[in-house]
Amino acid sequence: QVILPTATEDQMGKGKVQLLPTIAWKTAMNRVCKGSLFIPLLRYVFDIGGSDSRSHISELQVNPIFHIPLPDGWSVRLWSSPDFKYNFMDNKWFIPADVVASRKLTKRFGIAFQLAAPIYHSEDFKAYDWKAETRFGFYY
Repeated sequence: QVILPTATEDQMGKGKVQLLPTIAWKTAMNRVCKGSLFIPLLRYVFDIGGSDSRSHISELQVNPIFHIPLPDGWSVRLWSSPDFKYNFMDNKWFIPADVVASRKLTKRFGIAFQLAAPIYHSEDFKAYDWKAETRFGFYY
């Protein structure tokens, strides 16, 4: 992934061209429940240019997804966003609790609701106080 510095205000972006190499793999956890998955994801975020007035970026993001299917097209995912963060520049951590409930409404359409809040964060390294998202999915 590549992130370009398009924000016009400091609060809206980091002002740097960022690269985000990512690796993930999927492991079935049928002993827990049929169709359940563990999907660890590791992402390293770093800058390769941009505003000299902004701090350099060097951050590890971890995403230990646990997917548990439920009856009637429902499922639950724990830690579905790569919000576990370690900032190498400042030696700071951000660790959230994150849960997503989703439902496949038809063969091609689904909806998901996510809630997240910090469990632990280093001083001055809080990505958010809480997060709520609604997602609509079209499967093809």
